[in-house]
Amino acid sequence: MSFPRIYPRTHYGRFYEIGDNIIVPSSTTLCRYGNPMAHSTLLYIIKQSEGSVDTYYNKKTQALLDGNDVHQAIEDYEEGQLVDFEGKSREATKGFISYVTWREKYNPEIVAVEGMLYSTKMIKGRLIYPFAGRFDMVARIDGELWLLDAKTSVNYKDHNYMYQLSMYKMLWDEMNPDNKIDRLGIIRCNKTFSGEKPSPRTELLYEIYFNPEAVGHLVFQFNMFYEQYDKEGKPKRKPQLQTQFQKVKE
Repeated sequence: MSFPRIYPRTHYGRFYEIGDNIIVPSSTTLCRYGNPMAHSTLLYIIKQSEGSVDTYYNKKTQALLDGNDVHQAIEDYEEGQLVDFEGKSREATKGFISYVTWREKYNPEIVAVEGMLYSTKMIKGRLIYPFAGRFDMVARIDGELWLLDAKTSVNYKDHNYMYQLSMYKMLWDEMNPDNKIDRLGIIRCNKTFSGEKPSPRTELLYEIYFNPEAVGHLVFQFNMFYEQYDKEGKPKRKPQLQTQFQKVKE
């Protein structure tokens, strides 16, 4: 049995099983359910969805599809494959154009792309890092090692990214003690520019500052308010439904 792997059928949020009966939330799940939503974000959601849950999720689904398309394209591009955006949305296409523009500007030396980060190290029976996640990229820029996350969101300065990248650095440094991260940053895959490419004045690399203390508070908040743990401290799961059916011959 190989680890880590997704812990399936949780009611909400993503969890990973990183060892025998060792289950931790993803970094994004920690941010989503352990951190209060900014008032401005709440107002934006209400305005965009016009008070309709269905409208909100449909808009969110398209944004997620665009983000997934850009992330997959980055991975393929860095592996030397042809990237073709024919049939993809204009927003996703612009997001990837922004990535290529960022690459041309900063000339990064790619160290790793799309990797899983986790640690089973414990002290007194407790995980030191009770979370896991997938980073987008580690690259060397001007001699410094950056851990980078590509974001297509308009709000690329979202405070949740500080938590997310701080968690990734904590895990990366634990797993790679001889090659620790120097700086954290957001690759801004801007999908709202006009013209053929982003303006030279567009901020395509936004630095995030490492804050391990804030991560500790986030973990505490999550454990206080996440409502879907069972008595054993594991995430509750939806029932396993039967998927194959065959009529019994009489």
